[in-house]
Amino acid sequence: MDRLRTLGATALLIFLSSAAPAADRVAAAIQKKEDAALKKCAAEILSSAKKMAAAKAFTEAREELRVGMRLAPLDRKCAKQFGKLASKTTETPEAAEDKIDAIRDAVHAKCAGLLAPVLGAWADAERPGKFGRLATATVALLGDAEPLSELDLTWYEPYLLWSRPADIERWEAGAEFHDGTWINASAVKELDAKHADWSDPWIVSDGIQEVRTTMPLRAAMRVSHHVRAYRRFVIDYFAGEWEWEQPSAVLPIYLTATQADYQARLGDYDPAAVHSKASAIYVQKTGGICPVFLTFQPKGATDGATIGWDALLRDVRHEVAHQLLYESCMAKGAGVGGAIDWVSEGVATYLASHRPKKGRWRLGRRAQEPYGSGFEPGPFAWVKGNFDGVKKLDVLVHQRGNLASAYEYFVATTACYFLLDGQERRYRASMIGLLEDVHMAKGDDKSFDKHFSKVDADALQQEWKDFVLSISIQK
Repeated sequence: MDRLRTLGATALLIFLSSAAPAADRVAAAIQKKEDAALKKCAAEILSSAKKMAAAKAFTEAREELRVGMRLAPLDRKCAKQFGKLASKTTETPEAAEDKIDAIRDAVHAKCAGLLAPVLGAWADAERPGKFGRLATATVALLGDAEPLSELDLTWYEPYLLWSRPADIERWEAGAEFHDGTWINASAVKELDAKHADWSDPWIVSDGIQEVRTTMPLRAAMRVSHHVRAYRRFVIDYFAGEWEWEQPSAVLPIYLTATQADYQARLGDYDPAAVHSKASAIYVQKTGGICPVFLTFQPKGATDGATIGWDALLRDVRHEVAHQLLYESCMAKGAGVGGAIDWVSEGVATYLASHRPKKGRWRLGRRAQEPYGSGFEPGPFAWVKGNFDGVKKLDVLVHQRGNLASAYEYFVATTACYFLLDGQERRYRASMIGLLEDVHMAKGDDKSFDKHFSKVDADALQQEWKDFVLSISIQK
């Protein structure tokens, strides 16, 4: 996070330089107001969390601090307080329960009031992305607070943003906001034609990840918006427990329309790369920075068959999870090796199983999931339906080899669900320690026992069984 703070300060200085265009200076001034408002929000949330902790409502205090860390990730005070409360397990007293909602609602309304003028400024400056991202975070974290009611927010699913109706009308008409300005539909088509070759592809970047493609700009923008929102979710999911470090260069994502183009891009990067049968792959090589490759036409597709957005984005989330976790750890100095596939593949699929619901990411537990041009069983549904044939958890967690089948992926995914979020998160800290070791290339035969040294295997197996059989499957 220190690296993020440094990069943000550098960008701000560039915006404010006398040589910067007027539009950039306006954006920089509004960004400064946003940063100040978010800092005030973090302070208010920290204060409310301390009140909850004083009432021994430690669970609620931690959740409130999570809101602060997600809303203002560069503010370290909420993270510091979260660390102080991490081991507090006392059950919330009944006398405190009635006070919690009042404390929370008051501070969330105040924070929404602080952010509403900033949203108005972004709207006046015609910055739909800035407006949409702040509005989406505000609604997701602070709820439908009264100060937001006058903004007439409308959900735009393709870009996962709460937006102004006027901006949505432009998008629906084929216009795009790119490189600081709106371009109409006819201009977009002309530019699409110019960027239809890999000698000059579209490059849509948010400064951390970038989508490169010869497909239309609309496709690049949709993937970019999804990846940006998902990255925020992944980082927020571990906030205060496992800090994300921004790599030294932008993380590339190659989007292709056909299997032939997909294989060509893979071959250009690494002729020895595994030719994925899915529609996405993260290709890790020594030294990073390592790309993700995507295609709408999986291997083996006949008659030019392509997959839909739901299937593509599910694979995007899985591979981008690999990219985010591994590249962050390489930025911290991780070496090569230490792979434990049930850990790395399980957590990537588990994170990818979360889907955006109007700005809030929720775990999906579907009976079936899109895969390629068809479907496969949902991981939790398969494990629940076949539990008697699943190897014991103690066997799985000491397994280091590659996962040999889709079913082993399902079990690994469900095991990560259990160890991260099951049993009232009893094993979460241990599991995050294991995740960090594996992604830092420090995994070995003793890794699980190192982090779960006090766990009885038979008791864990019974908890695992009870957890799996209690999973509610969505039809």
